Amino acid sequence: MSEHQHTETAEIIQLFAARPKLGKKIGTRSAPIPAPQCEEGVSDTCKNQRLRGDRRDVWREADAVMDYWYVSMKMDGVISRVQRHGTPEGELHPTRNPKDYWQLVVKYRQAWARLMLTPAPDMQSVTWKRATQGRLP
Repeated sequence: MSEHQHTETAEIIQLFAARPKLGKKIGTRSAPIPAPQCEEGVSDTCKNQRLRGDRRDVWREADAVMDYWYVSMKMDGVISRVQRHGTPEGELHPTRNPKDYWQLVVKYRQAWARLMLTPAPDMQSVTWKRATQGRLP
């Protein structure tokens, strides 16, 4: 009987590289990859990048305005509470009229509606819009 010997080799592929612990830096930083510069007559990919950038800027502005009015409503409520309890912090603000709160609500709802009508720049924003749609705050 002849004995058959099979010799096989295998290549070991490392799937996971060692990662630094939080706060520790290993190696050197590579330079950030610059965004492609778009000029007229360039690829559709570059044109799409411009459009996404423009959408992102408009979205961030509308989101900032909505956050401003939301925080204004919250701050108005907190000021009301500290004034009602007579704390020194309440004296830092002019006496507020409770009816003024509803003006803040109107401004917030207008900002929310503007954001809902603003084209979403990425999938996270699309997901937020879908989850929020139909639930006017």
